[in-house]
Amino acid sequence: MKKEIRRNMLSRRNSMTAEEINEKSRIIFQRLINFGPYKESKNILSYLSFGSEVTTNDIIDYSISQEKKVSVPLCIKETTEMVACSFSTWQDISKGTYGILEPNKSSLRIVDRTTIDLILVPGAAFDKLGNRVGYGAGYYDRFLNRANKNTCTVALAFSLQLVSKIPRGLFDVPLDYIITEDGIIKC
Repeated sequence: MKKEIRRNMLSRRNSMTAEEINEKSRIIFQRLINFGPYKESKNILSYLSFGSEVTTNDIIDYSISQEKKVSVPLCIKETTEMVACSFSTWQDISKGTYGILEPNKSSLRIVDRTTIDLILVPGAAFDKLGNRVGYGAGYYDRFLNRANKNTCTVALAFSLQLVSKIPRGLFDVPLDYIITEDGIIKC
């Protein structure tokens, strides 16, 4: 079921034009930076967007300008583990595992996951209960299962990524909020 949802949703998301992605991402960016839990956060983990995902480059740059500590994920294929790495400059980022942007191995500074107070989570599909369909490797669910329980988790998604119901697996971690171009959903 999740594979079918993932395939259908990625096909729909990939059919968006670059202009649509940029415009909707800009609206989501504005919603996020005016969102209470974001304003109160001091240490955020943001995914590095690729393809047709909600773009995060402006979010990362803005967060740094607001003197927030920003970390980005590094997926370790050998252990199927994800770690948070301190972000300071785009020069320290390059294509890595799965062709996704990630910190260069030469400049890694691992961040204690329990110090992160807001996590921006990517995914293929979401329901209003905070359940998600990721990309199938389970990196985020494993990371979220070991994060601080008070950490606020926020999906950034386009409205077209919302579905009525996603089956929750044993190790799936539901999210707290979903921010789309149409509004903010408290899960």
